[in-house]
Amino acid sequence: MLNAELITEVSGLAPVEERWRELAVRRSNAFVTPEWFHSWWDNQGQESSVPLVSVVRRGDTIAGVMPLVLDRSSRPWAIRFAGASIGDRFHPAATVAEEPAVAEATVEAIEATGYSRSMLLFERADSRADWWRAPQEADLSRRTLVEQQQTEVPYIDLRGLDWDGYMASRSQKFRKRVRRADRQLMLERKMELRTADRATVTADLAELFRLHDLRRRDLGGSSLNPASRRALHDFAVAASERGWLRLMALEFDGRQVASFLGWRVGEVFASYQGGFDPAWAKYGLGFALEAMTVREAIAEGAAEYDFLLGSEDWKRRFTDEARPSQTMILVGVHNPVRLLVAAESGLRRLGAGLSHRPAVGRAVRALHGVIPTVRRA
Repeated sequence: MLNAELITEVSGLAPVEERWRELAVRRSNAFVTPEWFHSWWDNQGQESSVPLVSVVRRGDTIAGVMPLVLDRSSRPWAIRFAGASIGDRFHPAATVAEEPAVAEATVEAIEATGYSRSMLLFERADSRADWWRAPQEADLSRRTLVEQQQTEVPYIDLRGLDWDGYMASRSQKFRKRVRRADRQLMLERKMELRTADRATVTADLAELFRLHDLRRRDLGGSSLNPASRRALHDFAVAASERGWLRLMALEFDGRQVASFLGWRVGEVFASYQGGFDPAWAKYGLGFALEAMTVREAIAEGAAEYDFLLGSEDWKRRFTDEARPSQTMILVGVHNPVRLLVAAESGLRRLGAGLSHRPAVGRAVRALHGVIPTVRRA
């Protein structure tokens, strides 16, 4: 038997954090670590959310943790993973085998509280996983499941690969581009790839945000608001202390012209954010720096390079592999919100099918104020 305890005060998390962290690192996922929770909570979460961290035990042993919060930033309220607005991959901090039981015990505990009418919003979950199906299949909560917002998470399986082996797996055009970038950067300028340490992480992250904004200036601007940047800063500092951080700066003649923010948690080297100065676009800095970080991941023995959420064309130059990702919503069958959720799902499918029509896009954006899954924090 598994029993779930819901911790509703941040001060009550300390006794479980060591085991929580151990489980998250085993799953190689920064987004379900205590560090991610606290960084987001301190800068974004506490203004609009209530902690609802589920600690699931088998006897005296913690089998899993679901770092959830009750998000009150929009109506209707939703129970979701902490930091989901800026995170890319979520699941219980538990072994794959224990995930369904941990999720089931968590939902059972939620049903026994005053939060039972809130919808459960499981964003960016692996579509192939079983854990998000378990609560509905057990019929514990009398909830219906709605699946929506399909996307994918590209990755490179690095097991058994060295750099030459990886390059051999890519197209001739890709190999030529990497080698041309290497020659151009090394011959035309004094190039240095520098990794941030604890003393430089704050300054290096500020420079990454500056370069990110330069890159996004002509592309509609950045989606990272000030609170999100503060949360990412605090996580970067915590990740540096744990040895996870991979914050890299590409410098030409002593001037930083491109930056990369990622981390190595467990066996996975993750690519989260980048930026470069458009004035140096002819050097293909974004592509070149990404290739350098793939080479770094191979050199340090990572089992996987994770490009995280999104199927942008540039990611597809590096890999042909991807995992499906979806948002899963559990809502009570008698809850009126169920009708809104179902309507939203249909609207999104319609929008995807008619994405070539600007008027449809404008209509969907205009309806965001009443879409139940839209969250600010």
